[in-house]
Amino acid sequence: MTAPSATRASTAAFAGGSSTTSESLKKTGFAWNIGFGGMYNINPEFGVDLAYRYRDLGKVKIGKDSNNKDVSKKLKSHNVTVGVVYKF
Repeated sequence: MTAPSATRASTAAFAGGSSTTSESLKKTGFAWNIGFGGMYNINPEFGVDLAYRYRDLGKVKIGKDSNNKDVSKKLKSHNVTVGVVYKF
């Protein structure tokens, strides 16, 4: 007998979450993420969970180079999580 399983998917977007302020500069960034995952029920009380999430936080200023020019990099991540679920 195979245990029933459930799947889930989600998306989210967020605008205006970060800002940098100086005397001559005000900038607002855009960040977003998307994820999906699933759960397999081992028995009525326990299950295992696997999920993936991609996040893109846009460009982030990280400092200045030797010519005193701003240096920025894209900040993004790939995350995989595994979990054990106990249902009570």
